[in-house]
Amino acid sequence: MLTTERIVLLRNLEESIGVDFRNIETLSQALTHSSYINENHLLDQDNERLEFLGDAILKLTITEYLFTNYPEKKEGELSKLLAIWVSDQLLAKKAKELSLGSYMLFGKNEAANDGANIDSNLGDALESIFAAYYLDNGLESAKQAIHSIYQPIFSLQEDLTFLKDYKTILQEYTQTLGFGIPDYSLIETSGPDHNKTFLVEGKVTMEDRIVTKQATAKTKKAAEQATAKLITEELKI
Repeated sequence: MLTTERIVLLRNLEESIGVDFRNIETLSQALTHSSYINENHLLDQDNERLEFLGDAILKLTITEYLFTNYPEKKEGELSKLLAIWVSDQLLAKKAKELSLGSYMLFGKNEAANDGANIDSNLGDALESIFAAYYLDNGLESAKQAIHSIYQPIFSLQEDLTFLKDYKTILQEYTQTLGFGIPDYSLIETSGPDHNKTFLVEGKVTMEDRIVTKQATAKTKKAAEQATAKLITEELKI
């Protein structure tokens, strides 16, 4: 049962996003981190399953938009745009613009570790909101919410130069030179289930040398991107 204070807080968030939940508890679940559930010995009330569904809804919505509005682009070009527009970095940026961290429920340890500012937590929460709104109001309403949040991107008014896909940049560079594709290996996974850290090593084999770099992040995908970024810097691409 939600407190009156939390309901008021969530209603303020609804207004910011431009949504109207019939069941406000669904929105609250979308903003509940697994650490909070684990600490309070609750069952199946965190946002992990919602994030899984929200990711699919977001990709469907953006794919549909790209297909409809960019008829001149080939499949490869559309795929690159899709990867950028649904990237963890962009989702985290959008979540920060909505101050989602201040609405989320965390366990004490996660909160102490600045969980409200961790990109993966924020991006997952935003995707969970998309799923929650889909379950509460249907697919078209969820699409409308996504369109509202993405409007500055759709209208090409938002600067996305910070969203470089370093893995693609590095792969295109190595393949152009005939060196094949970079190799990424998961070296180590550490931390509890709700706050894992991934250490990834990237390797590029060239004619005269082998370049390797390691990086850590809160997701394996983000660690690979961070590793690729270090290698592109080393190679001055």
